[in-house]
Amino acid sequence: IRASNDWTIDWDRRTRLAAELPTAGVDVPLGESSELYDVEICSSATFATVVRTYTNVTSATRIYPSADQVTDFGSNQATIHVRVFQKSATVGRGYPVTRSLNG
Repeated sequence: IRASNDWTIDWDRRTRLAAELPTAGVDVPLGESSELYDVEICSSATFATVVRTYTNVTSATRIYPSADQVTDFGSNQATIHVRVFQKSATVGRGYPVTRSLNG
């Protein structure tokens, strides 16, 4: 969490290419025509209710601003529940990665 109460959410992208695992700090080959993600903010650790969706995010990071938290929950959050989908022109959204993050 930043001093402004904004959350910085980041993740490692996946590949659908048959490739060896890269060394630490090196991205896997994309294997897609473009890098796109959908990021969902959920109301609880069950991930059953989505309160906000950011679509077509073009890099493996997204800010969840304080203003959006206040709109979604009424206040800034100490914990957020996030689901990230990597999108593909052939597969669609793919399988999500889900995490509960503590500030």
